[in-house]
Amino acid sequence: MNPQQLRKQLLIAESDVLREQLVQDIRLVRQGVTSAKEQAKSVVSFGSIAASLMAAFSAYKLTQKSEGEEKPSIISKLVTGTRAAVSVWAALKSATKPKE
Repeated sequence: MNPQQLRKQLLIAESDVLREQLVQDIRLVRQGVTSAKEQAKSVVSFGSIAASLMAAFSAYKLTQKSEGEEKPSIISKLVTGTRAAVSVWAALKSATKPKE
């Protein structure tokens, strides 16, 4: 085998090794991107739940009697509580929705 053929064989072998390394690197990058997307979804879900809980708490506090004000009706409390419960339930349902 002459030196040119040997060099050609070595370059082909090196190319195959580098191609396989590139495939592995691309696979690792894809896994990292997928992991980052899942973490971002979790953060958004928890943020949504936290916002719903804050809204529910605020709505509850609005129904509380302040000094000098008359007591809110039971109907008003029920409506506010139901709104808050539905809001929290919707946030929890969207957070536990199966991932595609």
